[in-house]
Amino acid sequence: MLRNNLDFNHIDKIIKKGLTNPDYYRVLGIIGESEEPLTSIQILQKYWRKYKHESKNKNHIYEILKELSPTGNDIRGTLLFIWEDLKDLALSQLEEKCRKILQKINQSFDFKIDNHLEENYIVLMDGDSLNLSNKWIIIILNDKNSKIYNPYFHEPILIISYDKLSDKSKIWFYPILPIKKKGKIYVYSKSSTSVERRQFLNITYGKQITFIYKPGQKSEKNENDNFPREHKLFEEICVIRDSSFDPQVYLHEWLSKLLTNSKVKNLTNNEKFANTQDDMKIYREKSNELDRLIGDREYFKYGLNFKGLLLFLILYGSIKKDRTDELLFNKVLSNPSLLRIAPFLKNLNEFEKAGFKGKELVVSIAEELKNQLHLTGTSGTILFERAIERYLKEFHEYFKEYEIYFRSQSLKKSINSDELEEFDKLLKKIYDLRKKMITILIEIIKYKEEYYLDIPDEPIKVQFY
Repeated sequence: MLRNNLDFNHIDKIIKKGLTNPDYYRVLGIIGESEEPLTSIQILQKYWRKYKHESKNKNHIYEILKELSPTGNDIRGTLLFIWEDLKDLALSQLEEKCRKILQKINQSFDFKIDNHLEENYIVLMDGDSLNLSNKWIIIILNDKNSKIYNPYFHEPILIISYDKLSDKSKIWFYPILPIKKKGKIYVYSKSSTSVERRQFLNITYGKQITFIYKPGQKSEKNENDNFPREHKLFEEICVIRDSSFDPQVYLHEWLSKLLTNSKVKNLTNNEKFANTQDDMKIYREKSNELDRLIGDREYFKYGLNFKGLLLFLILYGSIKKDRTDELLFNKVLSNPSLLRIAPFLKNLNEFEKAGFKGKELVVSIAEELKNQLHLTGTSGTILFERAIERYLKEFHEYFKEYEIYFRSQSLKKSINSDELEEFDKLLKKIYDLRKKMITILIEIIKYKEEYYLDIPDEPIKVQFY
């Protein structure tokens, strides 16, 4: 079963890489020892200072950060097709390939091909023509230099669907992830997985837009000049969206012009539509620039989440370590900010002095949870619950015996008053942590009860879009 789970396979691959490449452990550790999130530049600088590998390619560290904290655009689903390869197929091969594409996107039906690949689109329909068809799907190259370019979308490939029997008033755009590589466009379905399932690091964005735009309200010119570029772009985008068009009307008109002009020479012959098309091109250019500015990983800040901590502990228990790696392990577990994601590690060093092997225990717990990292998101509720239950059990059993022994020594007057005072202080911390862990577990149980109570009796219908 696990072999068919994409999240498990992805995480298993990262673990295997981490076991042979200590830089995964080191990147997680550098982030974990910091009390505040770090930028990629800060991580790289700390890495160089610790490990003296200044000659190492910085892209290597950036790729590790990307693997440990993917965004939605980094997660591929199933490969549907390679656009350029479609053009090389004979008609019978093209028909078979299209049948497989429809199966992969759960849209199988008996279709006829209207092949316009020379004009960069292809139509699959269940009738002799579009007008006589109840259902059709169009696959189109959305090239900005093409006469059929649709600037409403940034994707270079579009898969458009229409089903008269389902909803004759709407057209649908299938969610895909096109990736350009080796001079070709590889078209993947968008993964249905939650991106949080694959994130070992929390991401915060170094560049934030705190501007609230109100339609019709423009900034004063002098005031706007002082705003950062992101702010100006956001306002300009809002103005275009407010004034230009109704998306469904625009998309229907664009598609209508595409399909009624087989040679696509006069797609923009309507003046109003042409103006909207021009506005949309400006909108797309500004949106792309804004995405680059606020989505550039150079400005991301990275912090360890609970899954990231577990991965760090798993790798610590298995990789070949040097003295710097050992110091890094202790710094991470001594970092007070770690209590935000693992509060049960409070006073860990003090409990270690009392003989409790907490560090060894958390490494063992992480190893036990290794095959379950795919079960939850960044908050790690499922993993967190299992980790805290296991830690509490060992903690309780050890200090129960410890307390019995210490009390017996006290009765025998084998310890002095100073030692007894220190024991009482430690005992208070033991009680406080035990109470804290039990409270957390109770809250988790309440959370799960509320979650399951909110699940509707009827199954949720997922709409294709």
